[in-house]
Amino acid sequence: MQLWLKKILIITVCFNLSGLIWFVLGSTANFQRELDLVSTVLLVYLGIPTIILCGLSFYLLYKKWSPTNWWEAIGVLLLMIAMLLMTPQFYKKVDTSGWLTDKVQTDSIQLTSDHRFEYCIELINLFQKNSTARLYLKNINTLEEVRIPLELPTKEVVGITWSSLD
Repeated sequence: MQLWLKKILIITVCFNLSGLIWFVLGSTANFQRELDLVSTVLLVYLGIPTIILCGLSFYLLYKKWSPTNWWEAIGVLLLMIAMLLMTPQFYKKVDTSGWLTDKVQTDSIQLTSDHRFEYCIELINLFQKNSTARLYLKNINTLEEVRIPLELPTKEVVGITWSSLD
């Protein structure tokens, strides 16, 4: 294979595989949660073809295959274009909350009976292995905020509903 084509193919494969790895790590929050339905569909429709195309590229590079006809060179270029078209979707569809940043869900802020403090329960990274809960307190007079860790069984939570009082 010509050196310039080989280098472009290696760069394309690395770029494509890095997108797949980023997608798997990000969608599972660094393996702290399971894949959701949307991520699973994306992984099936784009991840499996990516693995096949990268495997084919590695095979061609390993065998030191060189295109002898113009249509073989066009085939390699189409292979690279297909990989490059799939890669941006891996980067766009990653939800980094709960992995790079905490995903915090709170109930409504309440006031104590003496009207000195605001408080609420914060659930951090709910439905993940690293989920926790804490109590948020805010002193109304000094505006000091305190977060107190709570020993709540967050791993037993199976769903959350919010209702509005009319």
